[in-house]
Amino acid sequence: MAARTTLEDYRVRFEALRRSRGMEVSSLNQERSTLKHLCRAWDRTRKAPGSLDMSWMEDYLFGPEGRANEVSVGTFNKKISHIKSFMEWLIRRSVVRNDVLDVVTTKKGYKPRRLWLPLGALHQMIDGADDPWEKFVLEFGVFTLGRWSELCFIQMKHVHLDAGRIDWWREKTDEWDRIPIMSELDTAIRRWVTIYEKSIGRPLTPDDYLVPMRKKFGWSNCAWQYVSASRATNSIRLCVKEHAAPLLGGMDAIRGQGVHLLRRSAARELYEALKRQGEPDPLRVVMAMLGHKNIRTTELYLGIERDRETRDTLLAGRSLLGIDKTNVVELKVASG
Repeated sequence: MAARTTLEDYRVRFEALRRSRGMEVSSLNQERSTLKHLCRAWDRTRKAPGSLDMSWMEDYLFGPEGRANEVSVGTFNKKISHIKSFMEWLIRRSVVRNDVLDVVTTKKGYKPRRLWLPLGALHQMIDGADDPWEKFVLEFGVFTLGRWSELCFIQMKHVHLDAGRIDWWREKTDEWDRIPIMSELDTAIRRWVTIYEKSIGRPLTPDDYLVPMRKKFGWSNCAWQYVSASRATNSIRLCVKEHAAPLLGGMDAIRGQGVHLLRRSAARELYEALKRQGEPDPLRVVMAMLGHKNIRTTELYLGIERDRETRDTLLAGRSLLGIDKTNVVELKVASG
C-alpha cells in the first residue's frame, strides 16, 4: 500500500521549486520555518492535504492558540505572505480549495518607532566596551554599516588595508561590492588583528574570519574561546544589545533590535555629516554604503524624506498668504 502524501511532502516540492528559481537563502530559510510549522500542525490531524479547509486555517491563524497570538504583528504578516504563496501554489495544482485563502489575511497594528543611537551615544557605546572582541564588533558594525550576515562573512583575504577597501559580500542581493575603509575602521582593524593574533598564538591566515565566533565553554567558566567559523553566533547580536540597551532605556526598549540598530544609527549620522559638508546628494552616498537598490528604501530606513526636508527648510517661519503692500493704495473714508 502506497504511503499517503502529506502536506509536508508538498512543502518539500514547493521549496525545491523556490530554490531552483533563485530565491535568496535567507528568505528561503524564513519561509521554510513558517511552512514546516504549518505542515506539522496539519499533518498531526492525519487528514489528507485536500481536506484542508477555511475553518481549520482560521483556527490555526486566529484561534485562542493561533499564530497571531504568538508573534508580533510584523512577524505575523511576514508569515502570512509565506503561507499565502504556498496556498496559491497548492490551489493551482488543485490540492486545496480557493476558500482557504479567504482567511489568510494580514493584521494591522501599531508600528513601533525605529530606534537609532545619536552620535554621542555611538561614541559612548564603543568607548564603554572593555572587551576587545566586543569593542571591535561595535566598531566594525558602525564603520561599515554592515548587516549581521555581512559582518560574519568577511575573511582576512577580503580586507585590503593598503588599498583602503574591503571586498564586501551583499548576501541580500547576492553580489560583491567594495566598500571604503574609513580612518576609524582602519585603526580599529589594525588594533584588533594584533590582539586577535596574540590571543590565538599565531599570525592570521587569509581564510581566518575577521569577526570570529566566540563560544563559552563549561558551565562556570566564563572565559571566551576564539573559534574561526563561517557564521558567527548570536553572541554578535547579544553584544550589540547589551551595549545599546543602557543608552535606549533597557532591554525591553530595544526588543527586536540587533545589529541593524548600529547600521541604521551609523547611516543616519553619515547622512547628517555629509549634509553638513555640503555634499549635493548625501542620500545616494548612504544608499551605496547600505547596499540598497532603491533610494526610497534608504529614505524609509533612515526615517527621512528629502521632499519633506526641503519643504520644512523652505517654509518654516515664512508667511503662506502674506500680501505685498508696496503697490497698494490705502482707502480712506471721505469725511463730510
